Amino acid sequence: MVLPAAPLLLLGLVRTVGRGRPSTRSERGSPQPGVVGVHMRASAPGSPPARVPRLPPGGGSGTWRAARRLHGRLHCDAQGMLPATGERHGSVRALGDRSRVTRVAWNARNVAGELRRLPLLGVLLLIPFHTLIVAHVLPERLGVRLPVLAMWKEALLLTTFCAGTVATLTGRPTARSTPLDLSVLLFLAYALLSVPFAPSSPAALYGVRNYGEAFVALALAARFLPLSEEGIWRLGWGILCVAVAISVWAIFQSTYLGPAFLLANGYGRDGALSASFFVSNFSFQRAIGTFGSPTVFGLYLAVVILVVTDIGRMRRAREAVWVLALGILVAALLATLSRSAVLGLLVGIGVRRWMFPQVQPRVRSEARPLLLATGAALLVLASVSSYVTALPQYLYRTLTLQDSSAQGHIRSVAETLEFVRHHPFGVGIGQAGPRALIYTGKLLNAESSVLTVAVDVGVIGSLLYWAMWAATLVALRRAYVISSSAGAWTSAELCRGAFAAVCAAATACIVLPLNVEVELMLVIFLLAGAALASAREAGARVAAPTRQASHDA
Repeated sequence: MVLPAAPLLLLGLVRTVGRGRPSTRSERGSPQPGVVGVHMRASAPGSPPARVPRLPPGGGSGTWRAARRLHGRLHCDAQGMLPATGERHGSVRALGDRSRVTRVAWNARNVAGELRRLPLLGVLLLIPFHTLIVAHVLPERLGVRLPVLAMWKEALLLTTFCAGTVATLTGRPTARSTPLDLSVLLFLAYALLSVPFAPSSPAALYGVRNYGEAFVALALAARFLPLSEEGIWRLGWGILCVAVAISVWAIFQSTYLGPAFLLANGYGRDGALSASFFVSNFSFQRAIGTFGSPTVFGLYLAVVILVVTDIGRMRRAREAVWVLALGILVAALLATLSRSAVLGLLVGIGVRRWMFPQVQPRVRSEARPLLLATGAALLVLASVSSYVTALPQYLYRTLTLQDSSAQGHIRSVAETLEFVRHHPFGVGIGQAGPRALIYTGKLLNAESSVLTVAVDVGVIGSLLYWAMWAATLVALRRAYVISSSAGAWTSAELCRGAFAAVCAAATACIVLPLNVEVELMLVIFLLAGAALASAREAGARVAAPTRQASHDA
């Protein structure tokens, strides 16, 4: 059924592009003027088809309205929506190949629209499993070593870009450029222009990918990933289910399988795991889930909690199931023993409460008692393990700066500040950060994303990079206002959650070089892009009747 229609699909695309002008919203619901005639059978005199309004004499606004109704009625006949009219008067047969090509062009636009959304949703839901499956299980357990397989997410992003290009060429309306788009273009231009001057070209290209891929995904999602209220609700459920499954696996792996499982699947180096998998002076392993480090996994859980919490409250989800799922996420977050993730979660909650009012009055429910009961049950279950007994000591050593990791952070920040003072233009993109070790063979790292970016691309590049973060927050704040004004409460909650998630990630990036963790950044900024696109669509739905009323007047 698909292959025979391919020539018609191509013909429809060519004819649509060949019109030489972008179509308007009204043209997408009506055929082209060359397809429609008042008497569809030229050689057959007689009255027009049934239920087709006659044009009143004398012209004027009545004639214009009748002509528009006639235009829409004939389109319904051509699409087969009024079979009785078509059978009695032969309107569909008279349209013939012209109407068929029009339908193919219309279907091509719809297919292109789905191809823009589905790859982005696939990346958003599947990217948490990338590190475990693609980087460890397939090469270590199954012997599948295909470097191109690791680029599946880039292939899906490219599919969205190509489908969006096709939709634009076929006349489908697209969003206008925004200050966020401009900030992304400026940084990418600066990064690409600095590649020829970098000491290592492969490392430089890898650095451009680490810094820019998440924001390219943000720009694509902001244009091509609008979701309805029900779509946001389903996406929230999907993200929550994925996070719960990963959390259960993380607790099971760290408690029962232990470091031996990680070593058998290639997580170690020279037969030993990195010190980041453990807490100083404690021998048990921190939970990492399907990610590459406990800190990345902890921040992922914090992002999911911030995004889905109020969506469930707004949609009045089943309290017991929803709160139990959030309780599992909190338990896994504690099992990571990630201070930066917990700090980011607290900052995100505070920012969300301070900067955004509740979009609707809080509904009285049993959520709080259930949350307390679930938390108490999880603490009782976790008390039999080593995690809870270590938490008080870990917190005390951190606050008193007796922890070796905290001391290392302070020394690293002091040394990096001195380095930036002597190298204000950076050492070359891709030369600093934890990922630079792959291509450069040396580790030039700072315990802060802010300082790592400054070392890598200099002060100017650092300003352009963090300007993208600031532009994202400003755009999400405006999107929240648009959604709440349009009465799209679920979309407004998604904007609040995405804003809090970006703030949580920025907070964690201050103390750790997490901005180059592409898998985590893709989750955060794809959610932010979906929030922006959904708010834009909600505002357009509210503005459309107003524009139509003014046009009719």
